Amino acid sequence: MNGGASAHRPLLLNHNHDVALMQDGRLVVLGLGKRVDYLAYDDARHELTATPPDFALRDLAAAYYQLAYSEFGDGTYR
Repeated sequence: MNGGASAHRPLLLNHNHDVALMQDGRLVVLGLGKRVDYLAYDDARHELTATPPDFALRDLAAAYYQLAYSEFGDGTYR
């Protein structure tokens, strides 16, 4: 990921039944059955590797998706 102010902004992703959040080269994937994967992105090699749990990143991802779910259900999502 290229540097600059946008590097610190979270990137929200989804694929099939998984949702994810990437920030500062760290990725957390939230899957079915409470599965959580923690990964790091190597910009030079364009590879993802498993990392130890990052609970703060997991909680941030959960908060983003919970808020989106709540606002969509309430009809206030814009």
